[in-house]
Amino acid sequence: MAKVYNYTVLIEQDEDGIYVAKVPDIPGCYTQGKTVEQVMERIKEAIEVCLEAEKVTYQPLKFVGIQQILGFQLIHQSGSHTRYKHADGRLTVVPVHGNEDLGKGLLSEILKQIKLDREEYDKLRRKV
Repeated sequence: MAKVYNYTVLIEQDEDGIYVAKVPDIPGCYTQGKTVEQVMERIKEAIEVCLEAEKVTYQPLKFVGIQQILGFQLIHQSGSHTRYKHADGRLTVVPVHGNEDLGKGLLSEILKQIKLDREEYDKLRRKV
């Protein structure tokens, strides 16, 4: 019989109307959506990728971007969510939903999780 876990999911709407969902009990587990229904489907996938990443031994995958500059390794991907880990233990999930940009609320959550302020992020973006 499969083990069932229950997680609290917090949903907020950012200043642009994008819904941001996060799971406080799983560091770095969040996503976004245009509707509550969409963000709920996406957070289920984000939870799965976070939990799957914890139970697998990984070979870091190659990728390019700000995460690489900061020393994060892509450790797992499932569907449209990618899980990154830093050698110091920081974890984050980055959703990749086609050509959809990250909303301001989700970007803020990711930056908090990886301990990067917005000013430094903007500097790094200009380098990539």
